[in-house]
Amino acid sequence: MRLNAITFSGKVFSVSDERKFGKDGRIRDIRMSQSKKKGEEWETQWISVTTFNKTADLCADLQKGDRIVVQGELKYDEWTDKEGNKRSQHKINANLVHKYSMPEYVTSGRSQSQGDFDPNDTPF
Repeated sequence: MRLNAITFSGKVFSVSDERKFGKDGRIRDIRMSQSKKKGEEWETQWISVTTFNKTADLCADLQKGDRIVVQGELKYDEWTDKEGNKRSQHKINANLVHKYSMPEYVTSGRSQSQGDFDPNDTPF
């Protein structure tokens, strides 16, 4: 059995226009980021996501800044650019893209890592 699965959450940076392939196939690419604070600095991870057919259709309404969770298969691409440089990147071929919003208690600036998180102060 071969298992290649990844889940990645972050913010949408860009969404491409739909492209066609084959008889009825559709593709849409998403560029997304995930940032976390390390000491005084922010570290950002970038990933490209490729969606197909129905998932690509559903991603048409995504906008820059939307928070999403992507599940899919990790893929490694290699190519040569126009200047002859070898390039490579990891990307996700998405099976599922879910848009979500953060509850106010998370976005209000408090977090567990800042030391002022009260586990008894939950919205439910």
